Amino acid sequence: MIAYQEFTYSLEFFLTILFLLGILAIAFFYAWRREHRKTLSLLNDKKHLEEEESHFFTFLRTLTTALENNHSQKKLHREIVEGITSIIDSIGGALYLLDDSKRYLHPAYLTKNCPPLTGLPVEILKKAQQNPKIIRSVIRLSKIPADEGILGSTLTSGIPQHLSDVKNHENFRDSFVHYKNNISALVAPLRYAGNDIGVIAITRALKSPDFSDHEFQTFRAACQLAALVLGCAKIHNEAQQKRSLESEILVARRVQNILLPNADPNIPGYRISAANKPAKI
Repeated sequence: MIAYQEFTYSLEFFLTILFLLGILAIAFFYAWRREHRKTLSLLNDKKHLEEEESHFFTFLRTLTTALENNHSQKKLHREIVEGITSIIDSIGGALYLLDDSKRYLHPAYLTKNCPPLTGLPVEILKKAQQNPKIIRSVIRLSKIPADEGILGSTLTSGIPQHLSDVKNHENFRDSFVHYKNNISALVAPLRYAGNDIGVIAITRALKSPDFSDHEFQTFRAACQLAALVLGCAKIHNEAQQKRSLESEILVARRVQNILLPNADPNIPGYRISAANKPAKI
């Protein structure tokens, strides 16, 4: 009987130890899986940051090359927008520039899949149900008051914006136009030497993860670089135009000198003298 009891106690002790070991094994497994997920997350974050860094330096090289080779304005605008959308994962981006009057923003470049960043009249939305391409055509031909909408308000404030839900932004409330796209957006003003240039925006669908604070800071840095390049390109173009004008004036002066007589005309009974002074020297 005693031997049986000792055997029973030993079996219970063994089962208890086995049960505890099982609990420890399960706890260890879940702890390992949690740490493994953290490790994978860190590795994925590291890979993402490395890719982002690579895209940013590619963007920097592209803009440097654009300035060195004097790319056309259209090509430069495309390189800026597509460069920023490659750095930060997004469904599309847009560059709006101020016109000469400084009163309106006009689209300088839109990526193919960039959703509208302004409200559209109801009539246009109805026509777009039959022909979706009409929306893009309207946007390309439109001009936006420099102090209205999410683009104008960003330009006026001079502060980059992270809009988690564009559709419900205060600028679309009580409006005569409608906005239906479910997107988030990053919008930044472009300024060079104290002068407003325009606005850059990139977008992401609401069903995707929202832009992170790190992505927002990266976007701001890229836009500051873009503003610097656009400002330098503008100064370079103005200098080229000035040199071209000076060259034209020089050629015109030489032509005038060829056409004018070398000496005053000699007519008996008259004394003639003349002088020629160019309007611009």
